[in-house]
Amino acid sequence: MTIRILCLMLVLGLFGCDRQGEQWEEVQQEDTIAAYEAFVESYPDSPKAERARNRIDALRAEQAWVDAQERDKMEAYREFLEAHPDAAAADEARARLQTLELEAAWQELAGSDDLDALKAFATEHAGSSEAELARERVSELEAQAEAEHRQRERERERQQKLEREREAQRQAEQGTHRVQLAVVRGQEAADSGVEQLQRRLGEVLGDVGLEAQQINGRYRLVTQPMSREQARQLCGALKQRGQDCLVRQR
Repeated sequence: MTIRILCLMLVLGLFGCDRQGEQWEEVQQEDTIAAYEAFVESYPDSPKAERARNRIDALRAEQAWVDAQERDKMEAYREFLEAHPDAAAADEARARLQTLELEAAWQELAGSDDLDALKAFATEHAGSSEAELARERVSELEAQAEAEHRQRERERERQQKLEREREAQRQAEQGTHRVQLAVVRGQEAADSGVEQLQRRLGEVLGDVGLEAQQINGRYRLVTQPMSREQARQLCGALKQRGQDCLVRQR
């Protein structure tokens, strides 16, 4: 009796193994999460159950990866990596996430005038296309700053020149005397003499201009009009530099 029972149990076991194997083949051919879950539910202790569970995890990761790619957003890839950090597509997800984060960081900085931030970004992300854009922005801002500086300098010089001219005009309007430095013959000698005197005595003359007055065929090289006291002081300073001069009325 015992032998007959054992034989019956063996037959049933063999029949069950055959059925499990057939179902496993069917499940593999179907290759869906639902099929593997049904197999695990039917044969939770089967050696193939662990393989089924692993395949379930892989299929879920594959579907999650497809969903993340379709959304193609930073939060989608972060969610994928949080749920499936060891998935086959994890490295690709991290690379895409890094690309999107870099693009977002550059978009926030692209219109900035902060040179320090742009330079730091270019250094931190050297080799990327965004770093090249940052360097171009730095060059653009530096060129703009240089142009603005040159413009300010030109405007400052223009204002200074206008102020000198206004001061000279005021002095000319108020002046009653001139300082005579030399007398020459001919227009050419007069022009040359004015130029040489201004170059040699520019430190003493300052903003005081020189001109040539034609008197009886000769040319007096004289200063612009000024007050008598100013003319005396200037002539004294010129004599200290070895330049003969005299003060005369306009």
